[in-house]
Amino acid sequence: MIKKTITLIILILLTGCGKKIQEEVPPKEIKPIKTTLIKNIEMSKRVVDNSDIVPISQVEQITEKGGEIININFNNGDKVEKDEIILTIKNETVSSRYFRAKADMENKKSQMEKTVKFAKDEILKNYEEAKSAYISATGDLAAAEKSFNEKKTTFAGNEKLYKERLISEKEYREIISSFEQAKVRYESLKNGGVREKEAAYLLYKKYKEDESWKYDISMTKADYQLALAEFNAAKKDYEDLNVKAKISGIISDMDLDLYQYIDEKNFLFSIIDDSLMKVDMGVPGEDISDISVGKKIDVFIPDISDVIEGKVYEINPSADPTTKKFTVKISLDNSDRYLKKGMYSEVRLESNPRNVPAVPKEAVMIKDLLSYIAIAENSEAKIIQIKTGMESDSFYEVISSEVSSGDKVIIQGQYLLENGDSIKEVE
Repeated sequence: MIKKTITLIILILLTGCGKKIQEEVPPKEIKPIKTTLIKNIEMSKRVVDNSDIVPISQVEQITEKGGEIININFNNGDKVEKDEIILTIKNETVSSRYFRAKADMENKKSQMEKTVKFAKDEILKNYEEAKSAYISATGDLAAAEKSFNEKKTTFAGNEKLYKERLISEKEYREIISSFEQAKVRYESLKNGGVREKEAAYLLYKKYKEDESWKYDISMTKADYQLALAEFNAAKKDYEDLNVKAKISGIISDMDLDLYQYIDEKNFLFSIIDDSLMKVDMGVPGEDISDISVGKKIDVFIPDISDVIEGKVYEINPSADPTTKKFTVKISLDNSDRYLKKGMYSEVRLESNPRNVPAVPKEAVMIKDLLSYIAIAENSEAKIIQIKTGMESDSFYEVISSEVSSGDKVIIQGQYLLENGDSIKEVE
C-alpha cells in the first residue's frame, strides 16, 4: 500500500515538472515577408568602356631635315586641302645638295645618251682606222726594209771601190749617209711604229669582236642610274622644304613662330579630318561573339550630354596581351562638327538578348563580397548563395543550380532572416 502511494506521488511530481519545462520554451517566431516569383525575362549584358574621341583620319607631320621657318600660310583651325603648302623652311645644305645632284645627273645623262648613240660606231671607226694604219705601217716597213737592204748592198760594194780609190770620198760619204738613213728608218719602223700600230689594231679588233660598246653603254647607264637616285633623294628633301598637307582637313597642334629654327625630325603640326571620328573599346572574350562589323553601339559624350550612335568598323582578332580584351573600333559621324578631338566618351555595348532567370535587384543581399537571396519554401526561409550575371535597371540574372523559374524569392524582410526561419507572407 505504501509502495503504491509513493509511486503515485512520483508520477504526479514528474507530470508537474514536464508541464513546467514545456511552458518555459518560447514559441517559434514567424517573420513577415513579401515575395515575388523568379521568372525568365529577356536580358542583355551591358559592357561599358571609356575612350577619347579621335579622328579616324589624321596625320602628324614632321620636318625631315630641319631649318629656319620663313613662311607660315595656315594656323590652327584652318581648313586645308591635300598638297597645299602649309609652311616653308630654309635649309642651305639641302638646297646646295639638290643643285649639285641635278648638275651631276644631267651630265651623266648626257654621257649615257652619247654612249648609247655613238659607242658602237666609234669603236668600229677606230677599228677601221687602226687596221688601215697597221696595214700602211706594214707596207712602209717592207719598203724601208727593201731600201735598207739595197743601200746596204750599195754601201758594201762602194766601200771596196773607195778603198781602191775608184770613187771619190764625197761619193763615198753620200753613200754612207744614204745607207745610215735607210737603216734608221727601217729600225724605227721595225721596233716602234709597226708594233704600236699592230697593238692598236689588235685592241680594236678585240673590241669589235667582243662588242665592247655594250659594256660601255651598260657602265654609263649604271652611272646615270646612281646619279638619278641621288638626284631624286636630294630633290625630295628640297621639295619637302615646302611642307605640304598630306591629307585634306583641319590644322591642329601647331606651335611654331616665323623665323624659328627647328631641328630635323621635329614635329610641326597635325591635320585631322574631323568629319568622321572614332572611339576604341576593349571587349572581354566572353562578349566578343556579340559584336560584328556594322553593329550599332551607343556612345555617351558627357561634354555635350548626348548619346551618339556609332558603328563598328574594325575588330582586332587578337586580344591585348595585358588586358586580355579585344579592341573594337567604332566610327562616329561628325558631319555637324559637334565632336572634338580629345573629348571623353563612354561606350555602351549591349549583348544579344537571352531569356534567363532573374530577380529584382532589391532581393539580392551582399555579405563579405558574396551575393545571396532568400527563398520562401514550405513557410521557411532558405538562404542561398548565388552569382549575378546580366543586369537591367531593375533585375539581376541569377546564376545558381539551387533556384529556378517559379521559385518564390523574398524581396522584403530578407535582411532579418536566418536560414530555416519561419516566415509568413503579408500583404
